[in-house]
Amino acid sequence: MTSLAALLLSLALCQEKSDKDLTFEFLPPPPIASGDLYRIVAEEKDSTWATFYEGSTLLRGLKIGKSMSIDATQEVIEAERGRTLKSKWIFARALESKNDAERPLRFQGKTVLATMQDDVLLLKYEGGSYLPLDEQKAMRQPILGLDDTPREERDPVFGDVFSPGRTLKVGEPWDIPIASAVRLVLGAGRVFSIDEKTSKAKASLASVEKRGNALFGRIRTDFDFKVNGLETLQFEKPIPIRVRMEYVGAIDGSRPDSQMTVKLDFKGTSDAKDKSGRKIRVEFDTTLDRSISRKSVSKE
Repeated sequence: MTSLAALLLSLALCQEKSDKDLTFEFLPPPPIASGDLYRIVAEEKDSTWATFYEGSTLLRGLKIGKSMSIDATQEVIEAERGRTLKSKWIFARALESKNDAERPLRFQGKTVLATMQDDVLLLKYEGGSYLPLDEQKAMRQPILGLDDTPREERDPVFGDVFSPGRTLKVGEPWDIPIASAVRLVLGAGRVFSIDEKTSKAKASLASVEKRGNALFGRIRTDFDFKVNGLETLQFEKPIPIRVRMEYVGAIDGSRPDSQMTVKLDFKGTSDAKDKSGRKIRVEFDTTLDRSISRKSVSKE
């Protein structure tokens, strides 16, 4: 090996070792402020199959396939301590489908004002009436962050889930608070009862890269939730919800841009009791795929 080749190889090995030894500090994105403008593109698709038996008798069978596709801009009109109090939403695309029958939601192509008043979310067409109940339900989606959230229970996005609260190296894992992980994936109004003592949530910094002047990190999570109840049913044996997530966002506090993908599986069988004490057997096979892209845009 020539001396030049040996030198280049030595430098490459030193650089590789140096990169692996680097530690990165996680800083939250800038707080939401009045005047901010975001573009949010979200896709969600889930397939649910469930059966309920009493002995050998089928009580109910359920098979549903649903999807939602959103492309919207959100202009923050009023914010307080990083929390949006009033915003304007313009929906370039708002589609949903059920069992392959697709239809546009009625607020597609329209402008909706979303206002938090006494911790209640009010949804009103700009210059018009309040949204009907079915449209309000369609808009109150975890993928949009629109729900009735008390001030002290903000949605965990970066600080609670995607930040370890310390510096770490690429590949280094950390534990995530179960309550925050569950809220992020299942939302505030979930119907599942989660056993937080036996559930697990971990994350790791998969990679780091420069994008312009910003430092972006790719964070991968692995959630294993143990479900011991659904609405009024109590399971005798927990059924697992397994979630794999990947989050790509600025970890240097420079910008709010991020992209997140979620893959969820809820599969298993258990005996259960309803509120009257009747014993039944439940079987579930549910999958969900979700992607959310959030980017700050200029008004010009």
